[in-house]
Parts: sequence; C-alpha cells; structure tokens
Amino acid sequence: MALSGIIERVLTKLRKDPLSFEFRKPVDPKFAPDYYEVITTPMDIGTMLARSREKDYVSLEDFYTDFHLMVSNCHRYNDGRNPGLPPAVDQLLEMLNQEMKKVRTFTMTHGHWRVAYQSINH
Repeated sequence: MALSGIIERVLTKLRKDPLSFEFRKPVDPKFAPDYYEVITTPMDIGTMLARSREKDYVSLEDFYTDFHLMVSNCHRYNDGRNPGLPPAVDQLLEMLNQEMKKVRTFTMTHGHWRVAYQSINH
C-alpha cells in the first residue's frame, strides 16, 4: 500500500473518533476571532487528508511534522483558554502513535513508497 493510502486510513480512523471533532476542519474565526493572529501556521485533520490525497507527503516524517504542528497549535492557543482541548489532542497523538506502530516496514523504490501494513481494523 502506498504511503498516502496508509496516512488516509489512519486519519480517517482518527477522524471518526469523537475526540477529533474540534480538529477535523480549520478553526472558524467566528468561534476564535484571534486564532489566526496567534497561530500563523494552522493545521487540522482535513488539511492533512487533502495533502495526503494530493500525495504531498513523501515521508512519514513530513506527515508527523504536520500532525505535531496541529498538537502544538492546540496547546499554544488553548492552554488556559479551553482546558479540554489540549488533553483531547494529546489523546489523538497517542492514538496516531498506536496506529503507526502497525506500519511494520517501509522502503522507497522508484519514487513510490512500498509499505507492509498490518490491517488497522485489528
């Protein structure tokens, strides 16, 4: 399975979890008017899914960088404002780490990722 397929499966699974609700789409400035003043590089699950579908991720590290950006942004903006969101994003990160443990081996061949993947449904 290609790297983009792995990332899409994992993000789709995370997106189904109720903890992900606030992280599925870009922050709406109607609900957080100063968000884009505080956070200059926003990131959310929907954006990561779109990047994966466009095959923008050439490595797992690129994907992890974006996911960690979402986590960091959440803490930066919400610590002291919305105390329930940082623990939720931390749990999503832990879920991501558990899912990615199922990616057992990967190699780069001919410009495409080949990934041996243990089903995320088990």
